Amino acid sequence: WVKAVNALPEGSTKHEMPGVFWDFNATNTTSGEQVIPRILHQTYKSHVLPETLAKYRDSWNATLPANWTIWLWTDEEMRQFVADHYPWFLETYDGYDAKVKRFDSFRIFCLHRYGGVY
Repeated sequence: WVKAVNALPEGSTKHEMPGVFWDFNATNTTSGEQVIPRILHQTYKSHVLPETLAKYRDSWNATLPANWTIWLWTDEEMRQFVADHYPWFLETYDGYDAKVKRFDSFRIFCLHRYGGVY
């Protein structure tokens, strides 16, 4: 599935490439249990996105089916999430010398806790 999404031709849309992401059935077909929650996680320093980034968020809103949820996590919310759910890691999280290291660790914890797509 990941290979399929990464292989989309430049500029392709859901209408040109049906069945890759938007029609993805995130359920275990044997039991009917949902395997991947329909949550798209995004991160930014605040909930106010510059116009250049807001257009990408808006394109996800337009592309994903209505049964998906988009969560935008701020820097502050990411730190609070780690403090609340993975307190044993907070000192390491705070000690990282680069924001990208915090983002990378948050991504793992977030998907562990809630599932979805980052």
